[in-house]
Amino acid sequence: MLLHTFNSPEALLKFSHRINPEDNILLIEDGVYCLNKSMEIDCRRFMALQQDCELRGIEPPTSVELISYHDWVQICTEADNHLSWY
Repeated sequence: MLLHTFNSPEALLKFSHRINPEDNILLIEDGVYCLNKSMEIDCRRFMALQQDCELRGIEPPTSVELISYHDWVQICTEADNHLSWY
């Protein structure tokens, strides 16, 4: 399982074809603005950093799991690999 971290909407649009159904996605920084649009991405877990959503006034849909920095570290330790897309 891979963890894909996206920090911008452009990165998600450009590299979403690299996501497999068994992978996890985490939106951070300005990447949380993607939650304002309807997206159809097939993945195991779709997450967003809670602090970044709060700072930007983003209320994610219920299908998106909000996580903390502590959770992020734990998820990274469980992943086979971590890819950061910028």
